[in-house]
Amino acid sequence: MVLLAGAAYLLLPRGSHPQSVAAQRSPSPSPSASASPHHHVRHVSVPILMYHHIAPLRRGSSLLCVSPTQLAAQLAYLRSHGYHVVTLQQVYDAWMNGASLPARPVVLSFDDGYLDQYRNAAPLLRRYGDPAVLNLIVHNLSQVFTPAMVKQMIAWGWEVDSHTISHRDLTRLSAAGLRRELLGSGNLLRRSFGVPANFFCYPGGAHNATVVAAVRKAGYLAASSIQFGLAEPSQLFALPRIVVYQGEPLGRFGARLRASHRAEAVGSQARP
Repeated sequence: MVLLAGAAYLLLPRGSHPQSVAAQRSPSPSPSASASPHHHVRHVSVPILMYHHIAPLRRGSSLLCVSPTQLAAQLAYLRSHGYHVVTLQQVYDAWMNGASLPARPVVLSFDDGYLDQYRNAAPLLRRYGDPAVLNLIVHNLSQVFTPAMVKQMIAWGWEVDSHTISHRDLTRLSAAGLRRELLGSGNLLRRSFGVPANFFCYPGGAHNATVVAAVRKAGYLAASSIQFGLAEPSQLFALPRIVVYQGEPLGRFGARLRASHRAEAVGSQARP
């Protein structure tokens, strides 16, 4: 089944909790999206927050734009309430290799690669010494958002992962086109920045069985989607995330995170 970005955003009321909605709508993970049986799997559910532009509201982009003031308040909230920001690599290592994670881990993911992420998000994260994940579209590297900026973000602790070359709908590509978007983007990130680029982010969240198989074949360890919910090792190639809304009250932001960890505690009690 193809997961489309617009539908996922528009079907979710702002006042609802994405975690509970995802639990009601999401089918059991298919074998193609599950963790490898050859790995040790530690069942820790982790919220992955999804950001795009970090800038004042732009017309028609309330779902893709969070103001610097709002992000600063959210980072302060995370710190004051005992959350610890980690990278996706740290989460994967905890799931598969038994590495340790701090209490209340949370991943901050920033999609596409924009100048305002460098100018507005990165300095705020540096203030707290927090890392982040940049899901980078290769074609967004230009005279505006430059390779030098990406290298600086890496030096500040950012993880850089693949979001394809051109952000095309992968479900509509030929096999050759799909290989180019997957292998080409990962290889370029590794050559240009010396990063492993172990993880992938589906453009617009669109993926199907063919795309998932191609992502796995390309050597990525996991892939993130736009389904709402907590990331778990049983969904390695369809990791849910939690969209952050423009203007969302800080109390609601915190309530969704608290609901995430209540769901994790209930799930851990149910597991053998």
